[in-house]
Amino acid sequence: MSEIKEYIYDSASKFLKKQSTQALLEKGQMGLFDDELWASVNDMGLTGVNISEAYGGVGGDYEDGFTVIKLVGQYPIPLPLTETLISKWILSQYGIKITHDQPLSFYFNEQNPLEVREHNGNYILNGEALNVPWGRVAKEIVALAKCQNQWIMVLVPVNESKIHEKVNLAGEPRDSLFFHGVNIEDSAIKIIKDCESKKKVEQLYALAKAAMLTGISERVVQECLLYASERKQFGRKLYRFQAVQQHISFLVGETAACLAAVNNAVEMLQGGNDALSIMLTKIKVSAVAGDIAMTAHQLHGAIGMTYEHTLHHLTKRLWSWRDEGGNERYWQGELSTYIEKNSGTIWSLLVDNHSVRSIL
Repeated sequence: MSEIKEYIYDSASKFLKKQSTQALLEKGQMGLFDDELWASVNDMGLTGVNISEAYGGVGGDYEDGFTVIKLVGQYPIPLPLTETLISKWILSQYGIKITHDQPLSFYFNEQNPLEVREHNGNYILNGEALNVPWGRVAKEIVALAKCQNQWIMVLVPVNESKIHEKVNLAGEPRDSLFFHGVNIEDSAIKIIKDCESKKKVEQLYALAKAAMLTGISERVVQECLLYASERKQFGRKLYRFQAVQQHISFLVGETAACLAAVNNAVEMLQGGNDALSIMLTKIKVSAVAGDIAMTAHQLHGAIGMTYEHTLHHLTKRLWSWRDEGGNERYWQGELSTYIEKNSGTIWSLLVDNHSVRSIL
């Protein structure tokens, strides 16, 4: 744990809690970007956590970074903070320094990479980057591409693209970017081996979404506790009914389990032994997200479905984020491949591995 974690948590939680208003949630539902809010996030240093000062960051480690990401889930704001953090983490590992404070995003699709060709000493990029988070507001994206049968990582300026705007269920931008004949500087291209960066980005994004899901689940629990303590039925507070108590117990228990899984995965990531723990964590958190949303709406009744109610906006993010970064079925497939490739039995995996035991 780094020395700045407590400071980051206190300052970020106070700031995000103050900013995450009903009006901002409704603004986010329309896919709008708040320039002033982004400037404030930059000034606080939240876009530079786990980035060394040599690369324009504020230091810290993965635990600090995922603390911020979980808070972004708990107090959602319509900004690509998570995407910018992940992009900067990847770029700093390859020695690329970002000299601006604008948002970043990424596109690492091994099945549909961008194409780069060399022509008279210049590098020309073509292709379609599909479903890019916050593509319309990002200044650049970190993308996976192929150049002469080599996998490369390339930093691409978004203003050179044609943008087809799309959104997820929560109204957050998930855009398609079309590139044709874009010149790329040699310094913005890094050769990678065996798509290692693709797997790293995939895992980081999966864990980030798991952290955000855990954070927003904590917020849902808060909303349910508040509603049950204020609302009366048949002359009694809702929380005094056994059925309501069972709903709250389920929400609290599953959210605590998700939080434990995320904390364990971040700890494993810090130690470099992260692949299995991230797979298990995303499976667990995505699988239970729908149940948490359903239970919260059962407790609230019809009022929770109205556009004016906070729960409406929170559960839309639960349903959206559970599929992003790979849903539980995707990671179950990756887990089966992992088990097949590694020695040992499923039984030994279940009983001998700390990552598995901590989630089970």
